[in-house]
Amino acid sequence: VENRVVQLAATEALLAKGDIDYRCPAAVAEIVYRPQASQLTLSDGSRLQARLLIAADGARSQVREAAGIGVTSWDYPMHALVLACRMEGGQQDITWQQFTPTGPLAFLPLSGDAASLVWYHRPEEAKRLQTLSDEELIAAVSQSFPRKLPGIREIIARGSFGLTRRHAQCYARDGVALAGDAAHTIHPLAGQGVNLGFQDAAQLARVIADAHAKGEDWAGEKALSRYQRARKPANLAMQAGMDAFCYGFSNDIGPLRLLRGLGLKLADKAGPLKREAIRYALGLRA
Repeated sequence: VENRVVQLAATEALLAKGDIDYRCPAAVAEIVYRPQASQLTLSDGSRLQARLLIAADGARSQVREAAGIGVTSWDYPMHALVLACRMEGGQQDITWQQFTPTGPLAFLPLSGDAASLVWYHRPEEAKRLQTLSDEELIAAVSQSFPRKLPGIREIIARGSFGLTRRHAQCYARDGVALAGDAAHTIHPLAGQGVNLGFQDAAQLARVIADAHAKGEDWAGEKALSRYQRARKPANLAMQAGMDAFCYGFSNDIGPLRLLRGLGLKLADKAGPLKREAIRYALGLRA
């Protein structure tokens, strides 16, 4: 689902509530973290005070930094070149991915005749591809992507970015909690980062509501630690799984190639286990 569609649906849900102070556009100029009453200063000069700050502000989180929560991180040895394209032949009904020694290739259909192509490559090669003209880049894609995919009629937009794995050293302290990319970033080859963020948000909401119903300090470290215990192991497991796919499939070692081929065949015939894995990957089961 395209990000702009998700944002629109979320915004409409927020605006339908009468007890939410929705401020957009807005930017945070300063954050002063205090366990009992943190203070935010917005770019228009207005100030907000909160018992609980939730860091859902991305990989370079201002809230996380203000709270003094450290991050363990490293860069993957590849960049992602992303192309928004119009394809020949109209709407597609397949998602396709291939692993190569330099990184995966992916085809992701969108609405109408649009599609997203993702080409993971060595940083210097991704930068070179980014500088090509549209005609040259279409020719390069045609040579590297399989011929059974529809041809590219037009490149609408392009972008290139590095890939970094991050994990916050803790998800919660008194008066602050981290969710989504502020807490963790993973390799995007299976598109699981956004689903992990949704699962974080759902679990955090449950923990806060449960603590409030029991008369506990719902913004205290004791209550919020239950959120960390629920989500940190699951997010670490998904990070490890994506790393295993990335490094295990992006090479040409003979025995490993045979093992992963056998593993995929077994997974394809796993029946109920396969269906549960798909539900988890779709974000339908935490």
